[in-house]
Amino acid sequence: MTTAMSIACTLDAGAYAERVAWIAALNRDALRAGRQYGLTLELTYDPSAADRVRALVRREKACCAFLSFDVAASAQDVVLRVVAPPETRDATDALFAPFLATDGEVARTQTTDACAAGAAGAAGACGCVWVRVGA
Repeated sequence: MTTAMSIACTLDAGAYAERVAWIAALNRDALRAGRQYGLTLELTYDPSAADRVRALVRREKACCAFLSFDVAASAQDVVLRVVAPPETRDATDALFAPFLATDGEVARTQTTDACAAGAAGAAGACGCVWVRVGA
């Protein structure tokens, strides 16, 4: 017998606001770039944030078990990939918005059909790539 996994964050409103603020602080400090394509969000952080990115993954796995996370760290950067399940396809912008926060507020995201179809080809070709500027 298989058990269906709940597709919902288990944090209450207060804990959710605190989490978004924590993510926003991480992003302000270390986020270099991000890209959403289809069911995947890819965030690139400064390598100095590796421990904080891993802490983010541990925390998110506890409240959003329906998402999958992968962290790849190198001397140049830390890349976090967050993948949503197929049944959330129509809600990925909302699901990924907290991971893009920079000011304690949930970010508004937008993807294009070309991006969602994986037709980006080159960085920026589909309009979904954004880069954080400033230090």
